[in-house]
Amino acid sequence: MLQVAKVVKKYDLSSLRVCTGGGESLTANTYHAWKEKFGIEIFEGLGTTEMMYVFVSNVVNMKAKPGSFGQAVPGYECRVMDEEGKETKPGMIGRFVARGPTGTIYWRDVEKQKHAITADGWNLAGDFVYVDEDGYFWFVAREDDITKSSAYRIGPEEIEVTIATHPAVADVGVIGVPDEVRGQIAKAFVVLKPGQAASPEELVEYCKGKIATYKLPREVAIVNELPRTPTGKLLRRVLRQK
Repeated sequence: MLQVAKVVKKYDLSSLRVCTGGGESLTANTYHAWKEKFGIEIFEGLGTTEMMYVFVSNVVNMKAKPGSFGQAVPGYECRVMDEEGKETKPGMIGRFVARGPTGTIYWRDVEKQKHAITADGWNLAGDFVYVDEDGYFWFVAREDDITKSSAYRIGPEEIEVTIATHPAVADVGVIGVPDEVRGQIAKAFVVLKPGQAASPEELVEYCKGKIATYKLPREVAIVNELPRTPTGKLLRRVLRQK
């Protein structure tokens, strides 16, 4: 909708009152671009099939924090836990867990159940996140999408958001690929805008100073398109398979 030319003049949007987002993190850039064009906030939230519905949302207090997916919905508890299962301090990245009136039950599959829910009832959402001092949760990456490089955990989103601001870039996806020295490195797949040019070296240089050095993509591939679902969700597993 942001890409539709003269959308505000072309369509009658006077009945548009509330906007929510889910399925994939929208990023702060999308929030600001949307509000600038349409004058309305997007109240992002997060839910999973296993939990049956949204259990964290900016709708809770109707006060969005750009880039955050919100606070715990009343009736649910949400935490960020470290490798030892202890709750992390605000700002520290860890595994996202939740419990409440809905949760995961695998029918007659004890092993899957063990890996989906803890003994004291915490559902493992499968995401790495952090929480701030106000109880707002911030998405970092799906557990499957985390790049483990030289003892660092690197989420793809921060790299993608940074590269996406380059004027020649139309689309970008980042995954972890094997590396003999670091274990894994971050590799970016970039689609350029028609008529635009940018070398892999230029794109890496562009990221310097914008993200931490250890998060820099070590490889960049220029491609014609990225694999996405019909709703636009990036299919990183397809990139990994390729």
